[in-house]
Amino acid sequence: MASSQAATASSADEALEMLEQTQPRALVTELRLPGTGGAELIHRVRHVRPSTFIVALATSEGADTRQAREAGCDVILHVPC
Repeated sequence: MASSQAATASSADEALEMLEQTQPRALVTELRLPGTGGAELIHRVRHVRPSTFIVALATSEGADTRQAREAGCDVILHVPC
């Protein structure tokens, strides 16, 4: 079995910096992030690493989830506030 590692980032900008150094198979992100939002992060990841599986966490259905879908998110999980 291949080993896997997890990494965390405190912002979308930090996550994007990490993407320059790694090739993740998956990304899990909240949609509401400080600075660059989750939908923009998804859009940028899709551009740089199109095969990365992207899961977004949302507290409700709305503009954020629509933007995430348009940006190329694979799955949106609705989580409690």
